[in-house]
Amino acid sequence: RVAELLFQSRFQIVTPFENLTKAEVVSVIPEKICIPRTHSCISSGFRDHEGNCYGCAIRRLGTTAAGLQDCTYRTDAFRTITQDNMLGIISLSYHILGGIRHLPPWTKGIIEEYGKENLFRRFALDNLAAVHAKVVRGDKLHPSIINFYEAGLRIVKTEKIMKRINYLQKGAAEPDFQRTAP
Repeated sequence: RVAELLFQSRFQIVTPFENLTKAEVVSVIPEKICIPRTHSCISSGFRDHEGNCYGCAIRRLGTTAAGLQDCTYRTDAFRTITQDNMLGIISLSYHILGGIRHLPPWTKGIIEEYGKENLFRRFALDNLAAVHAKVVRGDKLHPSIINFYEAGLRIVKTEKIMKRINYLQKGAAEPDFQRTAP
């Protein structure tokens, strides 16, 4: 409304990526070689990626699940957890994989209110897929992340994780360029 008043014109905001996970978004980027030159860190301004902030954790999980080369991080949040961002995302993912009914009412309520159950299930599966990719490569991981992985495998079969990784690596997600903000 402010923009309409300022410019005396109607605006329509297109939100093609609203219902895509971070892994799905990065998987459909046409120039993947540019990903390491982009910036997501919310802790370091526009310097190096610090590695433990929420922006870094989401990006790291998404690019890992999609099998894409990412930027260099000062801290490896898969190995050394100095903030709770990675663990918070991993914990949320575990609870979503088990069914959103296990989430606290305030979290579950927002997901249901906006009809984002499927988006959050794919997000949680992407995060498990990222950890799976790290385990398969033999990367050293923080014990809490290994615990998530082992617990996640009791809920989701390895075949489903591999199917998800293949989907992401093919870049099969489709942004909805007809979707607009209300």
